[in-house]
Amino acid sequence: MDFPSDDEYIHTSPPESPVFTSDGGADPIPTLHNAFLIGEILTKCDCLSVRSLYPRTRIINMYGSPETQRAVSYFSIEARPQA
Repeated sequence: MDFPSDDEYIHTSPPESPVFTSDGGADPIPTLHNAFLIGEILTKCDCLSVRSLYPRTRIINMYGSPETQRAVSYFSIEARPQA
């Protein structure tokens, strides 16, 4: 999978999030900045799974028709500040 070099992102559905988290055994993407999730209900468990490997990544829960993956609204869960 290729990602932009400076501002890496993932765009997928919550059930697919284990593909890029430790739950799926994936290697971390060190420069992941944004995780766009759309199409299914985003649960607290999904968010915690993403946060466990990517604490400084913003999670964007996009709302729209699951059949088209077209967002009409969103809710952003901001990245944790660096310590």
